[in-house]
Amino acid sequence: NIYEVAFNVEGQNGELTAYVQDKEINSADLIEEGRDIIFIAIPDDGYKVYEWTVNDNAIADYEEEELMIEGLDSNLHVTVEFKKTTGIQDIALADISIFPNPARDKFYVESDKKIIHIRLIDISGQVIKNIAVDDFRTELNVGNINNGSYFIQIYTNESIINKRVQIIR
Repeated sequence: NIYEVAFNVEGQNGELTAYVQDKEINSADLIEEGRDIIFIAIPDDGYKVYEWTVNDNAIADYEEEELMIEGLDSNLHVTVEFKKTTGIQDIALADISIFPNPARDKFYVESDKKIIHIRLIDISGQVIKNIAVDDFRTELNVGNINNGSYFIQIYTNESIINKRVQIIR
């Protein structure tokens, strides 16, 4: 059987992507029964996941940025809603630059706030690199990482900034 998988962001303040077997899908795509689907919410700076809804049923107390639906067995509609991070008005978010993007062998990450940690995450949510940093600029070697889209989390003392990066060969 084939089922429709639809997904969207309720309101605004972020984006939502979905993947089947590491391949990005579009909302309303038809997907084979039994497949696992990974939804990844990417909140805008200063926002976080507030609520996931699956087929009009809210998932209580689940504020993670990733949602896995295992074994598709019916039409599916997933929404995510974002809310402002509490106290964010008092925190100046870091101004982050990542270049080049896309990259072949390495990225440079620069910030106006001291970077303390960086995580590179693949589309399935697996952490590919975990790097301790103690500087305003760092180099991230990606020469041994497969082509594709990745998420990069940049940790400063005041905030966590999420960005999307592309590796090409």
